Amino acid sequence: MILSLLNPVRVGPALFAAFLIFCVQCSAQVLPEFEYRDVTVIVKQADGKPVASASIYGFSPDLNLLWPRIDKYPGSDVLWHQSSLGKTGVDGSFKAKLPAGKWGFFAGSRLPDGAVLAVWSEFAPISPGKVILLAPAARKQWALSSFEHEALAARQMFFRASGFPAFVPIPGPAASELIRAQLSKGRFELWASGEAKDKQPAFVLSWGTLSDQTPDGPIAVPTKPSVVESSSGTATLSWFHLGDHGVEGTMSLASRQKAWFSPGQFILSYQRSIAAGYTADFVGQLYRLDQTQHLTLTFDGPLATGVDQHFLEPDQKGRIKLNARLYFVDRNGHVMKNLLTPAGKPAPLAAAVWVDGKRVAARPHKRGDVGQTSFYTDIGTNQPTTRPVWELAAVVGVFPQIRFLDSPDRRTTVSSATFKVELPKVLESRAEDFLSQMEYLARYMNTVAGRPRRTTPTLLRVEAGKGGASATHSGKYIRFGAGMWYFEQPTLRHSVAHELGHNYGFYHGGLHETIVELSRAGSGPQIGQQDVKWLFFDRMNGMRQNEKVGYEGSYPNIGLYLYCYSQKGEAFTRYLIANEYAVQKKLKAAGYSDAEITTALCTIAMKQDIGAICRAYGLAADPAKVAAAVRMAPAIK
Repeated sequence: MILSLLNPVRVGPALFAAFLIFCVQCSAQVLPEFEYRDVTVIVKQADGKPVASASIYGFSPDLNLLWPRIDKYPGSDVLWHQSSLGKTGVDGSFKAKLPAGKWGFFAGSRLPDGAVLAVWSEFAPISPGKVILLAPAARKQWALSSFEHEALAARQMFFRASGFPAFVPIPGPAASELIRAQLSKGRFELWASGEAKDKQPAFVLSWGTLSDQTPDGPIAVPTKPSVVESSSGTATLSWFHLGDHGVEGTMSLASRQKAWFSPGQFILSYQRSIAAGYTADFVGQLYRLDQTQHLTLTFDGPLATGVDQHFLEPDQKGRIKLNARLYFVDRNGHVMKNLLTPAGKPAPLAAAVWVDGKRVAARPHKRGDVGQTSFYTDIGTNQPTTRPVWELAAVVGVFPQIRFLDSPDRRTTVSSATFKVELPKVLESRAEDFLSQMEYLARYMNTVAGRPRRTTPTLLRVEAGKGGASATHSGKYIRFGAGMWYFEQPTLRHSVAHELGHNYGFYHGGLHETIVELSRAGSGPQIGQQDVKWLFFDRMNGMRQNEKVGYEGSYPNIGLYLYCYSQKGEAFTRYLIANEYAVQKKLKAAGYSDAEITTALCTIAMKQDIGAICRAYGLAADPAKVAAAVRMAPAIK
């Protein structure tokens, strides 16, 4: 009936308009499919005792929504963070207020007797007041071993049941390879990590997919691992597995020590000694580890230097500002992010610049995303006749005064299949990693957008003193701040994906941001923009009508479009990619409002009337004009 009403020719314009007006009159009430309902999850162990402080989260694959709700992300442009996990109370309970839909819950804990608990529910519709019990259906006893059947003692274990987006970390027994586990019925994935012990290497290994039916006894890693080794020096190595949210941790790696890694893509960063008790954090890079690879890293030795500098346009008084980024790079090609004092605090660094023979003091940028070695100064009203030379004051016992020279022979161009960047030679390794990740992002955006970029190669322009990104709408280049080199996974940065989207012909708004989020998700579920999604459901429940959060404040209708995508998937985006901009231009010229155009487009793309949803969301659309707009827009083929 609803689908027939969507066709004004079939039922007549008057009846169609009357139907939409009726929807307006009813829209003051919360639509039942969005009404929040209170749910209680109780976690128990095999003997029926409640489990306090268990790590837990809920996920709705119908809505791509997570609980605990995320109203503000803990960091810059993350998809998942361990702080997103909730904790059960002393009675083992976990309370949630959720919109209707299928929900599943996953919990994990180390029990007082040393056993590991990993329990989960099936994805099922929830009703108001529902109580969901998470309790084990099986007890298992396994001994972890390597590919060569050597016993392994896990310091940390990571569990993810089928259908859930993130792994839950659970402390392992550490001193023993024996794992006693209490599990729900069904399949799950298992990773584990451990420190080097005696002659046993450290490890980050996947045991693949197991289940409550996996026999007790030894379980060996199914694939031969890659080897990562320190050739010299000691470091605390931080790692996370790309694409598996929650599989992350640290390990100590001393000189000549080895670590086993299951084949896959890992971001590896580290902290190591510099001199005189000072240490430094080095930015992570992506390593594609395979079974035949033996990766050697060096955690000592001198640091190479480089500089990016950028003149700003003169201000109203004609004064010129000069920004600079000073780089330290180690023998692995990793960029130093922070220099830390023996007390573990950021070391104070002082810089100056020589301009046409005159030394000018510089100040550090204070923005949080540009690190310690970003500086600026006012060089006056005269354009310099030679390239300025930057210097960094000595840090006693660590390094002497250092001059950073900038000349054509110290710069290079790095290219990948479809990207190109010009930069200091010292950053060549970092740029190769960066561009490989950009290619990864572009491949997913090609698929999501259903078309290739309009312009390749895309030129990346680096500007010192900035941390974000911008681009021409023609897609010819992306301008990004030199602070972007300091992000281990730049393609997760919203700004990077957003600016790349312009090269596909997207120009802000809900569709553009939906393409961005689907591309950032890669092969995983679309769990980004949780703050915007929860704002959408709050509005559906009559709350926060005038509030904006996250990127919704800059690019309207993101929450609405992400909801529609969760319901219809590619069918929703496919119609809009083909028609949205042409329809917007046509209807705008005919006098329709943005709200009426958006409601009409989403109604057609969803193949159902969503006028009531759009109005609850805050789009003031006249029903009769929406009906007329639907008639003017192309139908779905």
